[in-house]
Amino acid sequence: TLILVNPHLSLSLVKELLDLQLPGSMGDGGSGTSKISVWWDIENCQVPRGVNPHLIAQNVTRALRHANLNGPVTIDAFGDTKLLDRQTQEALSSTGVTLNHVPRGFVASMRSCSFPSLLP
Repeated sequence: TLILVNPHLSLSLVKELLDLQLPGSMGDGGSGTSKISVWWDIENCQVPRGVNPHLIAQNVTRALRHANLNGPVTIDAFGDTKLLDRQTQEALSSTGVTLNHVPRGFVASMRSCSFPSLLP
């Protein structure tokens, strides 16, 4: 199961996506044990002000579990990591979020060129 975190997704659309009966996940008799990969566009969907970055991975995983997606979760953040202060980088990394530095603007080009059917 692939989850894309993007600011252009409405909460209702995210809920609809999580409620889908995906082969090998929720459609497997309810156990939802497929591997889950979250791709987070940190350039266009930054850490919200006032949110403790130590809790982001835990909150994402909790939301997936609530949607009956119980498989192992990986969270990869893509974007210009230089936009994140050192404390935020360390907090995210220490909680299992993999930071992937991508030059500024490249994530937007990926969205329009490389993965148009995957990226909203």
